[in-house]
Amino acid sequence: MASPPSPGLPCPRCGHHIATSLELLLANRPFYCSGCGLQITLDREKSKGALDALRTLRAGLEEAEEMRRRGPV
Repeated sequence: MASPPSPGLPCPRCGHHIATSLELLLANRPFYCSGCGLQITLDREKSKGALDALRTLRAGLEEAEEMRRRGPV
């Protein structure tokens, strides 16, 4: 059975899978396709809804991790 692909997105130029993370997407820095070298910079204005959802997801993951560390109540 094949393992699921790492989190990321397809390159808009060549379709190569660009592995990324929540932190990289939220860092407001460009990232690059290792297939064709395309530099990708998110348009913060157009992506505001998606970025807000990613921030909410990150906060939920952090809260879940904190609950896991604390153990059963």
